[in-house]
Amino acid sequence: MRIPTGNFGNLTPNPQPTRVNVSNSGAVGQAVEGLGKEIQQEVNAVVRARASESLLDYQIKIKDVNESIRQGVEDGSLRADQVEKVYQDAVGKLDKPQFSGLGIAEMQTVEGGLKRYESDGLSTARGYARTALKIEARDQVDTQLDQLGKLTNYPDADIEKINGMSASLEEQGRIAYGAQWPKVRQNWVDQNWYNQAQQRFLKASSSGAALSQLNNDLTSEDGLYLDKLDPNTRIELWNRVQNQQLQLQNQARIESARREALASRQVSEYASLVDNGMEPTDEMRAALSQTTRGTTSQSYAQSVLSDELAIKQAKLEGTQAFESLILNQKTELEKNGGTADQWQSLQRRSAAFQRYQEEQNQIAVMQRVESSIKDGVPLDPTDKNNQAAVDIWFQKNMQGFDYNDTNSINNLSGVVRRTGIIPSQVQSMFNAGAATKDPSIAVPMAKMFGGLFDNNPAAVASMPADTSAFFKSVYDYTNAGIPADKAVDTAYTQTYQQSAGMKEIISQKLRDKDYIKERDGAAQKNINEISPSLTSFGAPAITDPGVSNQQYLRDYRAIYDANFSLTGGDAKRAESITNAQVKNVWAVTSINGSPEVMKYAPEAAFGVSGAVNWMDSQWEKEKQELKSKSFGGKRDDTELLLVSDMFTARNQDYAVMVYQKNADGYDVRPYYGDNGLPIRFKFDQQTSPLYKAMQGIKLDRIEKAKQRREQGE
Repeated sequence: MRIPTGNFGNLTPNPQPTRVNVSNSGAVGQAVEGLGKEIQQEVNAVVRARASESLLDYQIKIKDVNESIRQGVEDGSLRADQVEKVYQDAVGKLDKPQFSGLGIAEMQTVEGGLKRYESDGLSTARGYARTALKIEARDQVDTQLDQLGKLTNYPDADIEKINGMSASLEEQGRIAYGAQWPKVRQNWVDQNWYNQAQQRFLKASSSGAALSQLNNDLTSEDGLYLDKLDPNTRIELWNRVQNQQLQLQNQARIESARREALASRQVSEYASLVDNGMEPTDEMRAALSQTTRGTTSQSYAQSVLSDELAIKQAKLEGTQAFESLILNQKTELEKNGGTADQWQSLQRRSAAFQRYQEEQNQIAVMQRVESSIKDGVPLDPTDKNNQAAVDIWFQKNMQGFDYNDTNSINNLSGVVRRTGIIPSQVQSMFNAGAATKDPSIAVPMAKMFGGLFDNNPAAVASMPADTSAFFKSVYDYTNAGIPADKAVDTAYTQTYQQSAGMKEIISQKLRDKDYIKERDGAAQKNINEISPSLTSFGAPAITDPGVSNQQYLRDYRAIYDANFSLTGGDAKRAESITNAQVKNVWAVTSINGSPEVMKYAPEAAFGVSGAVNWMDSQWEKEKQELKSKSFGGKRDDTELLLVSDMFTARNQDYAVMVYQKNADGYDVRPYYGDNGLPIRFKFDQQTSPLYKAMQGIKLDRIEKAKQRREQGE
């Protein structure tokens, strides 16, 4: 540090231009001497300040060493036996302060200060070592006590022995806890006894006897825990035992009530089966006996089982034995009296006898219907007993009847055809369905009606006229290809909403010869228009023999008549609407070679027309592959044809039929695949050779146009 002295010693005397006499020179010397002493005093003060600052800095560094040791002890990274060495090493690495400029006495003073600071730091570090030793001892004691305490959680643990094992920790415990060690150990012993009591409580929680024993050990004068648990702990555990005992008692009462309710319900359900003539299983009998055993329902259950056995035996012996059983039991009860269960038993057996007689009558009725179905001899429809017999047969044999199911309809048609009687249940269906405009109900019921009508027209004669007319119209229209909702709406309007006068006018017109000729001409004209031939001369004639032509003409007439009625007799509009509707179902196709009228033809299904289309090429390719596979290639006497059938409308696929020439004409059979089942063919535009070729041409044109644009740029 620079000592400020002003300009002292730095002044250069300037020569005077004239000589001046200097007087009083002794005073100046004294002043200069005094100033020098002051400067020396200031220098000494600065040196002493520097020494004090160095001592303070050294003391702080020692405290930093001690703080580092304290943290190491606290976080466990420094053991007690490492503390002093760590301190000595750290202090030895500190730079000792230098005290230049001090006198001998002052130097001795500051060196003594250094040693005092180092000694104090060592004492502090040793204090931390003692703390570390206490922490280590406490950790060891706590760990061993915890391990021993866990042994008390095992069932039937020897608590006395476990508590005695803690004596080996006496020395470590006193180091760890000092004067608190006896209290710590006693708390640990008490906790062990509490743990055992807890384990006993958990183990005894579902046993009333075990809870009672634990309750005695907690409260009795000679109880196990009287001198082992403090009063508050014993009371707390005793309250838990008491609550658990109450809970078990409540559970027992609830379980008893539940068993009684279950037994009562089960015997009631079992009795209901017996009372309604149903046969319980062996498992149900065993369950009834087991469930009711020891309950108030046991006696009643035994009575029901006895009745069941007696009824079964009486049925085996016949009507006379059954009647005698009832009579004898009734006589006995009227003579000697009986319990409520005995009188209820008589009622049960009497009701069973009545059901038995009804069953025998039904068997006779069923035999009558079965005989009619087997022999094909119709029943007399005027005999109400026959109607009832058919109703019973239907209820018993066709419980799963569904008018949407083809098998159900076919089975019903067979019964009606042979017996000549429609079940009342079916007639009720028709009467209810005739009033709806919902296609999901009316269309399948119309199909059922059509099947019955085709098999036995006389059987449906007893139905109301409007019901028959409605379903017949829906049946005809849907078969002709009219959409279901349109078919139902048209039939509903014609049947229920036309005036009588309009109906009469249209009815007369429909029978007019000119109308019939005009209608058939429209049917042929439609074929001419949808034919792939360029002229009408190449179109098929619908008057030529053939099932398909006849079906087309029938469908066209039915749709045309309906549209004629709906349009109020407008022939032009009727023709236009009919052609649009028929076009979705009927078409002229040459898929099998020459043009022909086909229902659900590919052209109708896919909306394609023309002499050449993508379907022709696709079928031709498939046909050649099938021929090659089955016949080794093309054969002049064999041809494969596509035929539409009942599945075509739904799946848009076709049956593949094999036509082979023989002496009388052709053998016709399905084409069978490798799996032995008839194969079906479905058109797919994406894989058609012609479609692929057309797509290739289109892509080629796009590429060339792109090249021309690039060249133009």
